[in-house]
Amino acid sequence: MSGFEIPPQSRPGVWVFHVDLPEHALDAFKTAQTDEATGRHHWPLAEALGLNWLDPEHIELFDANMMKEYGLSRYLSDANGMDLSTMNPAGAPIDRLSGTVLLLFSKALPEDATYITPRAPLEFVAHLEADQPAPDLTPLPSATALGHVEPGGRADAGAGPGRGWILPLVFLAGAVLATLIFLVVS
Repeated sequence: MSGFEIPPQSRPGVWVFHVDLPEHALDAFKTAQTDEATGRHHWPLAEALGLNWLDPEHIELFDANMMKEYGLSRYLSDANGMDLSTMNPAGAPIDRLSGTVLLLFSKALPEDATYITPRAPLEFVAHLEADQPAPDLTPLPSATALGHVEPGGRADAGAGPGRGWILPLVFLAGAVLATLIFLVVS
């Protein structure tokens, strides 16, 4: 596969790749390194995707056989909120994968990334999007959403709708109860 565009981050997503590497080579592949002689950063996993950087907190690399009983599609759906109906290509055999699998979540990508160009040892399997769109984190435009509450401040007991009737109601209930007790005792 030559590459593909990264969709806008309106919905979180995940790219599923098969990783064609022997187990002993995986640590070097998934770890960012610095060449001490040149000071150049080198990360084989990011480079295999055509990227300079990835957030390692949003990458999962594991043996697909660990998911055989539970199912990779179920893991993506139940544990990560992915919508299986958005799988591209449709019907990708993600539950039949064996060997090492890479899950690249959209949060792992640099903000300015617009294209992924996977190359060996990565083989693209599928892309899925989340059930729900990402939350809108646009600041609220209202002036009432600005500012802060001073520490140690007290709420006004009379503030708010419907609070003025509570005290008279409690007093009335107490008076009725006292009258009933007086009538029963006498």
